[in-house]
Amino acid sequence: MQSAVAREGLQDDDFRLFSDNRYLPSQVRLVHVICALLAVSYLLIVVLFVTSSTHATKPPQQVKSNDTAVVLSAMKSSVQDALKSDYTTDLTKLRSEVQSSADGQRAIRDQISTLQNNIGTLTSKLTDLENSMKKDLPANPCGTGPETWEYYGGSCYLILNLKSNWMAAKMKCESKNATLAVITSEGEQNFLKSKTKDQRFWIGLTDVDEEQEWRWIDGTDYKSGIKFWKPGEPNDSNKNEDCAHLWINGEWNDVHCTYQCFALCEKKASTL
Repeated sequence: MQSAVAREGLQDDDFRLFSDNRYLPSQVRLVHVICALLAVSYLLIVVLFVTSSTHATKPPQQVKSNDTAVVLSAMKSSVQDALKSDYTTDLTKLRSEVQSSADGQRAIRDQISTLQNNIGTLTSKLTDLENSMKKDLPANPCGTGPETWEYYGGSCYLILNLKSNWMAAKMKCESKNATLAVITSEGEQNFLKSKTKDQRFWIGLTDVDEEQEWRWIDGTDYKSGIKFWKPGEPNDSNKNEDCAHLWINGEWNDVHCTYQCFALCEKKASTL
């Protein structure tokens, strides 16, 4: 019974202790001070952490910026190196092509110069040869005399202005160490045409020995040679036209060998 009373008394004392207006405020103030100290300590820790982090590492954004700059710098350097390599390769190739082109042009110029020199040498030799030939030949390759022989292509030609038949003209030329003209080129044909002026002139062509087998009197091959017959000639009119002469425009025509014509005599200049 006493113990129970004692406990009750104790509880009452405790209640009075905590309910005492003087004791409770002091306890609350103590809690406030502890909380304040804890807050200050936390703030100090935060400040120290931030300060330490500031000195130890850079902010993430700055690190990211620096990393980007490094990457961009590396990319720029790589692009520059690539461009520089391509530029160097292209420049080397271009220089090689330019050099090759220059070498080719130089070679062409050298060849042209060589050809020009060769042409000059040949021209000089031809001039010397021509001068030498002129010295060896007389002033008139066909000689001088009462008859006028005209020179063309290594031969001398004489116009017989006296008409006669083909056989008489042939004999007249032979008496002058010549034959009736034998035409073997277009140049010779044009030369004689310019002398005949559409008149009839005997030439050394006949088929008197065998009909339609025309032959030059000096043995020159007729079949393979050049020919200047008038259209439709030779026609062997009346079956008796066996001798040839030059006529209008210098074209050839066959007539009777007894026909009266002028004549063209020919001899080589070397036989003078």
